[in-house]
Amino acid sequence: MVASAAVMAFGFVALYGQFMNWSDPRQGGVDFTLFQCMDAVVSMVAGLAAGFVAERLGYGVFFGIAFALSLAVLPAIWRAAAITREEEAALA
Repeated sequence: MVASAAVMAFGFVALYGQFMNWSDPRQGGVDFTLFQCMDAVVSMVAGLAAGFVAERLGYGVFFGIAFALSLAVLPAIWRAAAITREEEAALA
């Protein structure tokens, strides 16, 4: 339970750090707030969709879909991380 909460906390720190990185320094507060609001909206919609799928198709199918989606987005995550590293190297 504690490890799960710690991993979740690390995830939020990383996500919000990236939001700060993406925010324009001239209006950082506004940009960060919009990113955080969209994060909340996406979380609510995803939660509703997950409940709908689990109720209609069962938990086995739901976890199978979640696993497949997790694998499918890995290349996009790696690509985004590489672009971020390149941008940071260019600024250094």
